[in-house]
Amino acid sequence: MTLFKLSAKNIKRNFKNYFLYFLSMVFSIMVFYTFLSIQYNDQVYKITNVQVATGFKASAIVLAIFSAIFIWYSNSYFTRKRKKEVGLYSLLGIKKKEIGRMLFYETLVMGMIALIVGIILGSLLSKLFIMILIRLMGHIAQVQFAVVPKAILHTIYMFAIIFIITAIHGYRLIYKFKLIELFKAEKTAEKEPKASLIIAVISVGLIIGGYVLYQGLDDPSFFVIAVLGTLGLVVLGTYGLFDSTMIYIIKLLKKSKRRYYKGTNMIETSQLLYKIKSNARTLATIAVLSATTLTALGTIYSGYYTFTEDATDRTPFSYVYEKNHDSDIDERVMDIIKKHPKNEFVSMVDIKYIPAVWKVNMGGEKIEDDYYVISESNYKEIAEARGINKDLNLSNDSTLLYANIFGVEKELYSGKDIEIDFEGYKKTLKIKDFNVENLVVFTENPTLVVKDQIYEEIYNKYNEVYNNTDITYNMTAINITDQKRAKELTKELHDYIKSQPSSSKHGLFFASFYNQYMDTMQFAGVVLFIGVFLGLVFLIATGSIIYFKQLTDAYESKERYNILRKIGVSKREVKRSVSKQTLFVFLLPLAIGICHSTVALFGLEKLLMRDLSTPIILTTAVYSLIYLVYYVITLNSYNKIVND
Repeated sequence: MTLFKLSAKNIKRNFKNYFLYFLSMVFSIMVFYTFLSIQYNDQVYKITNVQVATGFKASAIVLAIFSAIFIWYSNSYFTRKRKKEVGLYSLLGIKKKEIGRMLFYETLVMGMIALIVGIILGSLLSKLFIMILIRLMGHIAQVQFAVVPKAILHTIYMFAIIFIITAIHGYRLIYKFKLIELFKAEKTAEKEPKASLIIAVISVGLIIGGYVLYQGLDDPSFFVIAVLGTLGLVVLGTYGLFDSTMIYIIKLLKKSKRRYYKGTNMIETSQLLYKIKSNARTLATIAVLSATTLTALGTIYSGYYTFTEDATDRTPFSYVYEKNHDSDIDERVMDIIKKHPKNEFVSMVDIKYIPAVWKVNMGGEKIEDDYYVISESNYKEIAEARGINKDLNLSNDSTLLYANIFGVEKELYSGKDIEIDFEGYKKTLKIKDFNVENLVVFTENPTLVVKDQIYEEIYNKYNEVYNNTDITYNMTAINITDQKRAKELTKELHDYIKSQPSSSKHGLFFASFYNQYMDTMQFAGVVLFIGVFLGLVFLIATGSIIYFKQLTDAYESKERYNILRKIGVSKREVKRSVSKQTLFVFLLPLAIGICHSTVALFGLEKLLMRDLSTPIILTTAVYSLIYLVYYVITLNSYNKIVND
């Protein structure tokens, strides 16, 4: 029998153990091909008018790097776990060179099969994936089935290189094995794991410290320190948690004699002690990776979940446009709206801004910025059109401030003094309230609402300085029905407004809810599509790692369970014992990962000042459900091995 045939036979015999590893490779290749096929397919651009190539190219690179690390790690792990098999080959007179070639062939054959299956699945499902992407971006369109040769070639090149490098690494590992250690690998007696109380306490303290530090996320000057500091503390604490804290807790459980000697608890506790210690780094890595994946998915889905709210915040009105002082733009706009009966007119309001410069007294330091001033009566018209509170009760010495300053608390400006200083005119006002949002449109400067009398004073002073020239910045805001489906109306209004004479080279200003909504939707759709697929790849990879780690443990523990059955332990009790141990190994990193991600996402909720409970719960639930599917698969395989 040739080495190649022997390799093929080994793959066939061990395929059930490598199945999830193989599935992970196939899924990674399929997603990589999908990203490239979208990158090189111009159908998405023609339908959405959005360039998505850069995003998918960057995501494909991230996926390739992660896949390379996962395949390298998995292959090294399987090679090391086959020490006894390699030792038998050596005793039969097979040289290490030939054994290395056999394992080299195994890696390449399995890799090439995965590559073929992954590309075929990616090609067959590419149309479906593109349609999902387009739907997430807010469009409904028919997509033509297409096989992208360039994507196929690049996928083959990338993964062929990964498999060849991995196979060479496996080949070299064989030369590092000594014959004596090949047979002692599974017979070496393990010492009872030790745990340091000091390290255990420090590990918990690091995680708590990271959580506390993260609470300073809403301070812009502290943002980078909060994120990086939290990341470092939590990661270090997590590794210490698995390496010492959990060992210490399990040892404490052994001291409870009543519980320890009940049923099979003694066996389960002892085995868990060794499992956690031997797999501490792997479990900690999975916990960190789960936390990262959950946080990323939660953030991405939160953005998609709130995109309508974001569009409304940025464009509270359906349309906002600038108008010339001597034109009948409003009449023409109304005529255009009447041509589109599905988008009925609701309300219209004129806004007259006075552009100026303001100074805010912040702890003795005066901060200068551009701003707009509008009258209280004009504000009430805007408020009525928007459906917001219009009762201000302003005095001549107070003002209401609107400014969309990201991450700024209301208390930072509320109650502070603001000074208007213009060509000899000075007026100090106290900021009665500060709304962190746009009053009319996302491009506006911070806006001050003042009493009509103060507005007239400022207006008259400006007219005096500019020789009775009307210096107000005049805009019109309009609301219509069904503004999410106003593509034709929006285009017609845009073309008309931009065709009007203007002193600006960019033409008159025009903004629409529909354009803002679609821009947000398209960006959020692309990010969500990429995030979900990358998250699934990470999840499948981590699930696979735990799966074949547990299967290796099952083969090593098989003899112990045989002895237990011989002394009277039933198969049912063995299954219950296996179930509890496997659940603990699966549940622990998941629980730690969920805890980390929940803290991170609720910190994001505080920063964005949005309720993100729904996306956080949905993301965590779906991730946990898929993760627990791996637990069920692993448990069934484990039981079949130890109860055979």
